[in-house]
Amino acid sequence: MSGFWKQFAEDAEEVEDAAVRAVMLERLNEALHTLTGEEAAIIHDLFYKEISEVELAKRLGIARTTL
Repeated sequence: MSGFWKQFAEDAEEVEDAAVRAVMLERLNEALHTLTGEEAAIIHDLFYKEISEVELAKRLGIARTTL
């Protein structure tokens, strides 16, 4: 019977993780919609195009720390 309860606990943790992940993604999506077009483009380049901070800063003509 102890295997049953262990499995149940593991399933519950997975459900909780999925719920937390869904809420976090919703909040992230809401935050992304508050960005300016330029800010959204920077996020897209960094995370989706995987351009490095150094490279993107050079392209934009700004310091990496400003980016």
